[in-house]
Amino acid sequence: MCHDCPTQRKSVQNERDGRHKDVEAQPHTDTWLTRNELAERLKLPPRTLAAWATRGKGPRGVQIGRHTRYWLPDVIEWENAQRQNSRHAA
Repeated sequence: MCHDCPTQRKSVQNERDGRHKDVEAQPHTDTWLTRNELAERLKLPPRTLAAWATRGKGPRGVQIGRHTRYWLPDVIEWENAQRQNSRHAA
């Protein structure tokens, strides 16, 4: 969830029974980050992300032509997994 945006709710229809329920809206689910933007977000050098990508580590990236982009929901999912893993290691 974006900490700069107010929490938003939206109604979503259940595919099985057709009922609606309120869920928290994800306002930035269509956001794609560049490697530099992700590096800034994680406070890491962009080269670290490039090295991780060659080893299959880090958040999932998508090649668009010669450029790597990171879908924000994938990044957030990866960040949450890292947080969970660090709690288990402590």
